[in-house]
Amino acid sequence: MAWLAAAARLPSRALHVAIMLAFLAGLAGRHDRLKLAYGPTASFGLDRHAVYRALLDLEHAGLITVVRAVGRAPVVSLVWTGGCEGPPPQFIPNPLEAP
Repeated sequence: MAWLAAAARLPSRALHVAIMLAFLAGLAGRHDRLKLAYGPTASFGLDRHAVYRALLDLEHAGLITVVRAVGRAPVVSLVWTGGCEGPPPQFIPNPLEAP
């Protein structure tokens, strides 16, 4: 909760992107190496420029790390330090995925 609260205090669409990243982390069952394709961001009402600015804001706040490559979707890892209390949340495995 503290991680989202920190994202909510940032400018741009940082909270929107943070919620989307938390959602993707829950689906993936991990909080690192999340590939953020720009196609699904449109369902959140975000264009690629808004996502770029929000990723910069989240990164400068120490809430995420981003690996960028030309022509590729950014790969994001959530950072659970820097004022966020407690360990990262344990994600519930997706029951639709085979073990």
